[in-house]
Amino acid sequence: MNELHFVTDPRKSLKEWVSVCRKAGGWLDWIHLRKPGASTAELQDWGFTLIREAGVDPKRLVVNGNAEVADNLGCGGVHFPERRFVNVMSTGSEKRNWRVGCSVHSRCSAIEKEQQGADYLFFGHVFASDSKPGQKPRGIDQLRQVTAAVNIPVIAIGGLTPEKIPQLSTTGCAGVAVISAIADAPDPAVAARRLKQALRFEWEGDR
Repeated sequence: MNELHFVTDPRKSLKEWVSVCRKAGGWLDWIHLRKPGASTAELQDWGFTLIREAGVDPKRLVVNGNAEVADNLGCGGVHFPERRFVNVMSTGSEKRNWRVGCSVHSRCSAIEKEQQGADYLFFGHVFASDSKPGQKPRGIDQLRQVTAAVNIPVIAIGGLTPEKIPQLSTTGCAGVAVISAIADAPDPAVAARRLKQALRFEWEGDR
């Protein structure tokens, strides 16, 4: 697997999100709508705008922290922070046809979230990251320990660039998630293409 996830930067405006997703969307497997502190109505409005104006396929859109919005928009996934119980029944009596993800920061938490029903995990931050200033990265070895401990896909996040992706080839992770590598790039489309091509080379190049 060589999944490329893009997580929207909550510091940027909706107009900026639309522009980035419109330019880079063709290279992205999943787009995560993340806006901490937003109301359900605001989050739903932003999600609808990404679908309508940026051409984001709702089946490739993941809503962070709000299953109601994901359900209302017909999204392909919902993602929970580590502190939240992964409740796959969160909007009804049956599990929706979506991927349920969770962020984790340790091997023990990864095992717990898999047992709670998560379909995939974000693990990080793997490398030094601008979104985690002053915090020591967890590194390649911890990523490898997490992937070995669970039977669901693990996505590496934190400080990822095309140049660092080769370091992940022996970790067993299923792909990467980025924020600033695309959001702050002079050309988001070029940045996304370079990341996707680096992933394809490492995961498929020697087959």
